[in-house]
Amino acid sequence: MPPRTRPSRPAFTIIEVLAVITVAGLLAASVVPAAARINDARRVTGVHETARLLAYARAHAASSGLPAGIRFDTDADTAELVRYDGASIILADPLGTVPTTVALNALYGSDLTATQFSGAPAPGTAPDTATLWFDHRGTPHLRARTTNTRIELRADAAVEFVSGHTLTISESSGLIEVTP
Repeated sequence: MPPRTRPSRPAFTIIEVLAVITVAGLLAASVVPAAARINDARRVTGVHETARLLAYARAHAASSGLPAGIRFDTDADTAELVRYDGASIILADPLGTVPTTVALNALYGSDLTATQFSGAPAPGTAPDTATLWFDHRGTPHLRARTTNTRIELRADAAVEFVSGHTLTISESSGLIEVTP
């Protein structure tokens, strides 16, 4: 009687398994850096979106003659477009085309680290250090929280992001510069 043999089952050879592992490793090695570059690009976009919002507030103030600015909330990582109509501070959305609040972290993964607006407050008034305003000439300034009186900046304003980027707003001209 001939020896009994087991029925053969399909299986992978060690060479096939190693080939699949090598291909998977190569794919993973190319996908991880690409994903990191995408996140970095999103963060930079958030910084540039904030710069665009500042430039819009500056242009809106210069064209309307009414102070306009950006209110920063470092806890919620938002930038909110506002203007002062002489009696109250309102959200500025004159044409309905610009979002009034930009959620920097939710949309772009950009976290605000700090806002530094150095002003010389009048006696008895505290500046609203969360909002940077622009006047009819496009020059940045602060406003007092209670009286809404104008407070001159003593130095360039800065908005810092966790990514290491900084928006610098010139205290004399209002020009906005992004630095890595």
